[in-house]
Amino acid sequence: MLTRFKDAARRAKARRCQGGASSVVLNIAEGSGSFGRVRTARYRTALGSARESLSCLLTAEAFGYVEPMPQALTAVMNRVIGTLVRVAS
Repeated sequence: MLTRFKDAARRAKARRCQGGASSVVLNIAEGSGSFGRVRTARYRTALGSARESLSCLLTAEAFGYVEPMPQALTAVMNRVIGTLVRVAS
C-alpha cells in the first residue's frame, strides 16, 4: 500500500491507516484475554481503530489514492464495527 503514495504526506497517511488496522486486531486479541473494565476498554479502543480504518480507506478512495473498495470488504468492516459496538457497551 505504501508504494502507491509518492509524497511524504500520503505515505504518512498510509502508515496511519496501517497502524489503525493493526490496532483493531491487537486490541481485540488483548480484550479477549481480559476481564471487566480492561476488556471493555480494549474493545472500545478496537472500535475506534476500526472506525478510523474504514474512514481512512474511504477517504483514500475518495481522493483517488486507492481503487474502489469492494462492497464485501465494506460489509465485513461494518460487521466488525457493529460487533464491537455491542461488546464494548
